[in-house]
Amino acid sequence: MEAQACEKIHAMMANYKDDGSVVKPRDIAVITNAMSACSDSSIVQSLACKALSVVAATNENQKRLLRHGAVMSILSAMQLFPAAEELQCDACLAIGNLASSAEFLSSVASVAAAINSVVSAMRFFQGSETLQTYGCLALGNLAKDGGNALSILCHGGVALVVAAMSTFHAAEELQFCACLALGNLAMNGDNESCFIGIAWVLSAMKALPNSQRVQTRACFALGNLAVNADNAISICRAGGARSILAAMRGFPSDSRLNGFACLALGNLASSAEATALAIARKGGIGLVLAAMRAFPSKLEMQSNACLALANLSKCCENIENLVSMGAVALTVSAMRRFSMDQDVQMHGCGTLLNIATKGGRCEFSSKDVLVSIMSSMRSFSDVEAIQCMGCLGIGALAGEGNNGSWVVGHGGLGMIAAAMRAFPNAAELQGHACFALAVLIENDNQCVSGLGRDGVLELILAAMRTFPDSSAVQGKEASDFLLFCPVESRITARTLLHLAGMLSFVKPWKLFLRIKRSRILLCKR
Repeated sequence: MEAQACEKIHAMMANYKDDGSVVKPRDIAVITNAMSACSDSSIVQSLACKALSVVAATNENQKRLLRHGAVMSILSAMQLFPAAEELQCDACLAIGNLASSAEFLSSVASVAAAINSVVSAMRFFQGSETLQTYGCLALGNLAKDGGNALSILCHGGVALVVAAMSTFHAAEELQFCACLALGNLAMNGDNESCFIGIAWVLSAMKALPNSQRVQTRACFALGNLAVNADNAISICRAGGARSILAAMRGFPSDSRLNGFACLALGNLASSAEATALAIARKGGIGLVLAAMRAFPSKLEMQSNACLALANLSKCCENIENLVSMGAVALTVSAMRRFSMDQDVQMHGCGTLLNIATKGGRCEFSSKDVLVSIMSSMRSFSDVEAIQCMGCLGIGALAGEGNNGSWVVGHGGLGMIAAAMRAFPNAAELQGHACFALAVLIENDNQCVSGLGRDGVLELILAAMRTFPDSSAVQGKEASDFLLFCPVESRITARTLLHLAGMLSFVKPWKLFLRIKRSRILLCKR
């Protein structure tokens, strides 16, 4: 029976072309039936696992194998023959391929058993490069799910991956799979627990500088590890920024590598302004902008690049270089191209806002920046961060030239009012909105006529009631805003009295309310 089963599997594989062909259900049945009929034969089980690992290389075949119970056959074989190295290798490869399917990751029982089996195999065959490679691949794909990642961490997965990297430090395929595993574990599991992997990821980058695959996955891993501030500091101290920039220089035509590199640089730059400055001095700004120019239609690339620019621009000393090297135009272009992507809009607004508020405005069109910011506010009216940055951006730029009139003419007053209504309990947003309104009132007479129509005065009063201790809301901006409140806004006597009471503590203001020329004036003496 063993010989017949092997013959059937060989015949099936002879007819199957390893070129992405779709496997037929009857061919899957040939393999699983052979495994069931010869459960005591390690030869049959090993041959069957090898066949399944080959077939599972494509997405459509993965779905078919899952529907026909191939996973349980593989896991059963691993449990029956834990000391069969070739069988365990092929089984780990098959699981690694199958685990790239969302359908498999949603099967709780199968995934739990798969994690146990892979971890056990990696512990048993620590000296096998092939098994450690396929084990890292399996753990990496299984870790795409957050619950699985935590389970792998609880089973000591990080230590196993790091041990494999240490033992086979020059093995390209293993280092690639290990970086994949660490990246997904850091992204979906406990980031802090992956700290021990930092040194080995950087070691892989140094040992295999010409491996595009390793450099790509290493940048991916570092980007996710750097989300944790302590990890980011450790990466920088170990020369991680230099390694990432070297990868970008070595492979300028790889969009994925450059996208992951921008993610890593962005997360590193967020840890401290000194880090952002150091990255810039090593040529980071130029490389990020070069990647944006090279891959204008790649969403992930542009999103990560905008993140990098947003965090690099938090350092005032980087602003001049960012502006002179074209960061504003590239950011605006990305925001226009991907107008409905929240990450691009959020990071883009952050970049433009930092540049607008930290200097360097003379060398770019503030009108283009306002267009991008207001477009983002319009598209993402339910995202607090974008609305908050938008209000601050309008306030920062509305005082230049005729920007105030342009903002009012293009619905800016209504946008600010809408943001205040949507997030009445957001102190920072309300403060930025007050600032923007004060600038608009001061620089554009048309804004006055819209106060009553958009209900802005009532909103500012509501903000002052909600945040009596907020200097941003209660401070000079709120007082300046109310400097030219029109009578046509239909303010009742009760509102006037309340207004006087709310503002009276803003020292050294002595407030006198009087009607004159259809305006309510706040006089300072």
